[in-house]
Amino acid sequence: TFSIITFAPTTATSHALETPIGVEYKLVIHRVLAGESIMSIANQYWTTVDAIQAINYNLPSPLRIDWLIIVPVNRTDIHGLPSFEAYEVKTDIAVRTLAQQLSIDPAVLELYNGLGNNEFLNSGDWVLVPHMSTATP
Repeated sequence: TFSIITFAPTTATSHALETPIGVEYKLVIHRVLAGESIMSIANQYWTTVDAIQAINYNLPSPLRIDWLIIVPVNRTDIHGLPSFEAYEVKTDIAVRTLAQQLSIDPAVLELYNGLGNNEFLNSGDWVLVPHMSTATP
């Protein structure tokens, strides 16, 4: 008799706003509130203005209310990291399929979002989309 082994896709840990994402590097997607500045956000997450400016792809200046920014948590040295932008998942989707849709390497998307092979993201989850030119503080 033969056994058939199947691999069921697993659902990724929920990626929500204000929740650290990643394994080696913890990054947060922060929604800017009224009265906040890059300096106040940097102080809140124990990082620097330079690190926030370098790690964000197309960061507006000045910051706008409700704008989403990427913030390194408890880290000022972001040397070697790409810049990122936030992306909200619109429909339940496999990580690899999303990577294809965004034209990025699935391994890179998995790496920076702390995801594994065969994982699925749910509608409403947030991911960090890396832009492979490295951020320079």
